[in-house]
Amino acid sequence: MAGRVRSQGSDVRYAAFLTVVRPLASIQRLLRSDPFADWNSGEGERRTVTFLRGAPRKRIALPLEHKGVRIHQRRGLDVLSTYADGAHTAFIPFIEKTFGQELTTRTWETVQKVAR
Repeated sequence: MAGRVRSQGSDVRYAAFLTVVRPLASIQRLLRSDPFADWNSGEGERRTVTFLRGAPRKRIALPLEHKGVRIHQRRGLDVLSTYADGAHTAFIPFIEKTFGQELTTRTWETVQKVAR
């Protein structure tokens, strides 16, 4: 499915972009599992899901924490993390350093909206 979406995007002039696709049923299963219930999010922390395009090439011991960013868990190709208010500039660089650049990240609230 991702290949079909990418081929549609190839008509865009001078632009290339990564496509990460998940079936709606997969997103709904993730939401029903309520993964953030396992961790105490602090006041003002943003909950996020990073969707990896492929499995990491190396084993990554989790949880990890850096400058207000916490990577809690990886469930298959989905990574659950939080970041403190004010840590947004450290968030994406830390995620990309840990998992590479073939990914996309959305807030938990956005993922909930998509699944409706």
